[in-house]
Amino acid sequence: MRYITTNAAGRIPVGTQLLLWMLFDRMQVEKDYLQIFNLSVQNEKQHIRHHQEQPPWSEEILFLTDAPVAEKIYIITEGKYSTMMLA
Repeated sequence: MRYITTNAAGRIPVGTQLLLWMLFDRMQVEKDYLQIFNLSVQNEKQHIRHHQEQPPWSEEILFLTDAPVAEKIYIITEGKYSTMMLA
């Protein structure tokens, strides 16, 4: 089951939220309980650095969007529950 905090839902555009969940789903390595997404704006584009600490892993993407944001997002997984929240 997936959840998002009210604060994160209000500050992260829905399209970006869906992209973060897709990045989370497509990981080809063992997932740490804590996924970290650093969102930044680069040349009016959305930059996302997705990483975890154990095992060490990261990827970065850059894409066009009407509403780029600069935020740090966590997805924390406990059992079958995953929650997206602002750092």
